[in-house]
Amino acid sequence: FFSAGAMPVKKQPSISKFFGAKAVSAAPVPVPVPAVAPAPTPALVPMDSPEKENKPERDNKAKAQPPVLSATPTKRLAVDPPTEQPKAKQAKVTPNKPLSQAEADAGTTLRQVDQELTPSKELPKDSITKRSGTGCSTPKTTNTGPHFNNNSAASSQEIAFIRGTGQAADFVTTGVTVREKFTPLEEQFLAIKRKNMDVVLFVECGYKFKFFGRDAEVAAKHLKIMLIQREGEPFVTASVPVQRLYFHVDRLVGLGYKVGVVHQTESAAFKENSKTFDRQLTKLFTRATFIPEDDSHTGPEAGAAGGINMGLHRAEENRLIVVHEESAESGVPLEANPKAVTVTFLAISLTTGGAIMWDTFEDGPLRRELETRLYQLEPVEVIVPSTLSPLTKNLITGLGVNTWGQAGEEDSMVQTGIVRMDIRPTRCFEPDVQGPLVKHFFAAEGVRPGLAEEVAALAPTVQGCLGALVDYLKPFKLQHLLLQHVPSLTGQGTSCHFEKFSSLNHMVLPATALSNLEIFQSTSSLAAGCFGHTAWQGKGSLYWLLNHTRTPFGARLLYKWVCSPLLGVDAIVQRQDAATEIIAGPCVDTLLSLRRVILDSMPDLERVLTKVHYRKANPAEFLKLMKAFQKVANAVQGYMEPASTGTVPHPVMTTELEDSMDGGEAEVAAGRALLGGKLSGITSPLLTATLLGIPVHDLGQATSHYLTAFDHAAATSNQKASLFLKSKAFPSVLAINEEVSTIKAQLKEHLGDIRKQVKNSSVEYKSISGTDYLIEIPIKDSGKVPASWTVISRVKAFHRFHTPFIVECAKRLAQCKERLSLESERCWSQLLAEFSTAHYALCRAVINRLAVLDCLFSLAEVAKLPGYCRPEISSKQEVVLHEARHPMVERLLQERSSDSASSTYVPNDVGLSPDAERCMIITGPNMGGKSSYIRAVALIVLMAQVGCYVPATTAKVGVFDAIYARMGARDSMSQGYSTFMVELQETSDILRRATDRSLVILDELGRGTSTHDGVAIAHATLEHIITTIQCTCLFVTHYPILTNLGRTYKPTAESYYMAFFKEEDELQLASHQNSSCGDADDYVPPKITFLYKLRRGVSPSSFGLNVARLAGIKPGILKIAFQKSEEMHRTTMQSTSSALLSKESFRQLYTSLEACLQQASTAGDATAKTAAVDHFLGLVQQYRPATAV
Repeated sequence: FFSAGAMPVKKQPSISKFFGAKAVSAAPVPVPVPAVAPAPTPALVPMDSPEKENKPERDNKAKAQPPVLSATPTKRLAVDPPTEQPKAKQAKVTPNKPLSQAEADAGTTLRQVDQELTPSKELPKDSITKRSGTGCSTPKTTNTGPHFNNNSAASSQEIAFIRGTGQAADFVTTGVTVREKFTPLEEQFLAIKRKNMDVVLFVECGYKFKFFGRDAEVAAKHLKIMLIQREGEPFVTASVPVQRLYFHVDRLVGLGYKVGVVHQTESAAFKENSKTFDRQLTKLFTRATFIPEDDSHTGPEAGAAGGINMGLHRAEENRLIVVHEESAESGVPLEANPKAVTVTFLAISLTTGGAIMWDTFEDGPLRRELETRLYQLEPVEVIVPSTLSPLTKNLITGLGVNTWGQAGEEDSMVQTGIVRMDIRPTRCFEPDVQGPLVKHFFAAEGVRPGLAEEVAALAPTVQGCLGALVDYLKPFKLQHLLLQHVPSLTGQGTSCHFEKFSSLNHMVLPATALSNLEIFQSTSSLAAGCFGHTAWQGKGSLYWLLNHTRTPFGARLLYKWVCSPLLGVDAIVQRQDAATEIIAGPCVDTLLSLRRVILDSMPDLERVLTKVHYRKANPAEFLKLMKAFQKVANAVQGYMEPASTGTVPHPVMTTELEDSMDGGEAEVAAGRALLGGKLSGITSPLLTATLLGIPVHDLGQATSHYLTAFDHAAATSNQKASLFLKSKAFPSVLAINEEVSTIKAQLKEHLGDIRKQVKNSSVEYKSISGTDYLIEIPIKDSGKVPASWTVISRVKAFHRFHTPFIVECAKRLAQCKERLSLESERCWSQLLAEFSTAHYALCRAVINRLAVLDCLFSLAEVAKLPGYCRPEISSKQEVVLHEARHPMVERLLQERSSDSASSTYVPNDVGLSPDAERCMIITGPNMGGKSSYIRAVALIVLMAQVGCYVPATTAKVGVFDAIYARMGARDSMSQGYSTFMVELQETSDILRRATDRSLVILDELGRGTSTHDGVAIAHATLEHIITTIQCTCLFVTHYPILTNLGRTYKPTAESYYMAFFKEEDELQLASHQNSSCGDADDYVPPKITFLYKLRRGVSPSSFGLNVARLAGIKPGILKIAFQKSEEMHRTTMQSTSSALLSKESFRQLYTSLEACLQQASTAGDATAKTAAVDHFLGLVQQYRPATAV
């Protein structure tokens, strides 16, 4: 009942009546903290109670367990008359229903479990069960554990912390004394918990896992299970079934907790005494280190059950990152100059494999370089030193982390999200300490040749971080995975264990650009309004638009493609050719059919293969892996000519296959010749290389061999003991199984002797509730039973017995089954090791090619979207677009409205080139579409360099080395920076890093301070970009004076504005003329219609009052705002009244106006004429009004 997740209740008499405990609701509780509690807590003292003995309740589920075979059976003497057990003691029996191994172990040692749950003191005499002549009784136990007093070995603070908040104490029955002594089970728990204060412990107790104290409070809160406070017990408890272990571990680690599993380390079959089961902490898990051996209870169900799943079913890589920093100035301590630092980091994904990524770089106060890496790698766990600077720590904490510190360094855990930050001593990162240890570790016997040399070539700070990583993984028993870690394959055919992040040849996308352009996450109101707040799912982002992959490993590769747009024109064109081939080539139907066969319903082969490599895959997973590879081999072979499938060499390529290809005519022709059958018409070099890279012959042979090595039915149900019973490859398993068969044959032969003894030829063995070989004798015939037989159970009509021979054989049989289980486990690990050694590289290459195919099909799906075109890729940094649109906004508009007219995105043209106009200065009304326009340009450039089709009628896009974006307004309170400071820090970073091959977009720079300072900063920045950096730039501003730079640096820079239409009816004109008097409710601001079209020129106003009207500001407030605006406008004109407009200046302005009017007349654009005149008048009216007239 409690494990089923029933609704918690505060008081319920029926629960108390049947279970001897009160159920309490799981109220919100604090999360665990490190070893020392924040404040001293007095030791627990017994509560006042009446003077009567308090008898602790036994475990209720253990009491309900049916009696089973024991190693020391109770014998029935001939002189004992047959007695009927009291009905209250009868157990409900379900015939022929076998229990799990855990349940069988629990039942076999029922009395030992009772002793573990019994306080360590002399039991009452009436609780001892003893039969005449047997000498079998529940033994007395001696208390050796701690007491709840200050003289105990345990700290009172520790015990108070382990007990939890004590909220459940309110539900203890009044007058019941809390026990002063611990049970043996509680003593074991305390001994383990004191060494692992930051771990939530699952303690195995028979056929369930129990939580105690604070751990129970955490489990009840997050797992939605019942929290139990037994009367007089020192700990609140909760429990879950053993079958749901990984389901619940998954949910807790997904929330950022560190979880430990305490297993019973001895089996009931080999247990000779009646002492407490030995229990040890055998497994530790965090989100990054969670590689479960059983995935049957992880996946979408876990997330749907109320917790946050750690993501095994999603495309996440669950990276673990190590970060270390030191002052950028040599000899200067970090505390003296925390703003300029040198950062070193390592990144590893234990769940998907790949090279260990590292980097070392200098960073500024905002830590933009580190932020970029964290944003792209998306860590779920971060390891940092205790001396980390506050600036870096605040940046990492901003990810939403659970901060855990070492004892004596941090007093508590701060939970703000689901990313875990582990703070470790600084000495763990010191190169002098870790360098020699790391080199020795990676020089161990049996490691890959050359690995020690790779480690020795790393920078000292990187070796220090690597040593910290090794130390961190040791308690998880995963440090050996670094030696056998899955390397990435490079285009040169070599493997590399370590890979430098900044050496990757791709476009630079800083974290600010990824965020402002909504590459992976969208926080726009449009996305939230349509789909709810699902930013973490990426709804409304560019990745959401591009991701049409069918497999998790394909989705992960596409994520890397979007993070790393290509810089090579040939590589981009090859992706475009592949997408075009898929949607419009001669083999369209064949390719789509191939996609359905080999990609649809495909498991996460990358994760499963990595688990096989680590010897952690279970039989069901390995069976799925083999069947999936067999399906791929058969499908690809079926689409090719038989002559080519077995002889084509498969060169080692990466998931970035196209990067290593020359794309020459000879190579393309050779590839076409090798492809046969239904795929003979493929012309794309990338598709050809990818398909030929799947070694179908070798893959088919490998899968066929291993599919015959074990029993599929046993593998499907993960019954390792039955895997190799039909295979001759493991004779040791067959030998033990032969012993089992021999014992069963002896028992079968013994049945004949039993029939003769009881003189009943119809007697058969019975199996009831996990107890086998029961002899069921009617009560009327029980007198014929020999005295040496053992009574197992009694019911109304029958007595059930075991003969001495059955007791002996059953014990031998249990031991043989235990040996068979252990030997099968060893053989299974041997099988995985053999497969990994012989075929891991082959299977990894196949997965890489399947991922590339999945991504290419995804790009083809994007190419089929209406209104998308294939961009022409240029070597120059140019952007020439006709009728370009914002990809995500257009898609969201289409999904929001069924009316095609109201959901149409207004397109615009772009014409930027390094030889002509490369800087656009854009003004316009608020909400006029300026930000959407510049975002659309940047997104189209990024999509083009990924290899996508783009939302435009025609497009010609050059290759840019980086995209820098500074948009929006946000502060950084954790780092002590105001909105304007963050704005200028981001601008400074762009000015420092941008080159003439970069694309820069700046939105409303300078608005965070006074007008004069803001204009001055924006003017100087824009002029520096135009004259010094000379990059492609889109600059949005509400300062019309900045458009003077467009005239000064023509034709390099040009002014544009977003078109609009201003309507003023008679009421609006009257309110405008009489704005200084009259009723406030009479004021109606002019109505602005946004046209969302880009025009040359300057907007005369930003029309902020129109936005205020749209926002619902009261008319009275609008009137006062309008009056103030007019007053400030008149004041400005009066202050400039001494400035006369010379005839020469007027003549230049008028000449410019004539040119604009002539251009608009040629184009037949009346709106452009109006805008040109408004621009002219706006400039003239800055001087004396009479002059303007």
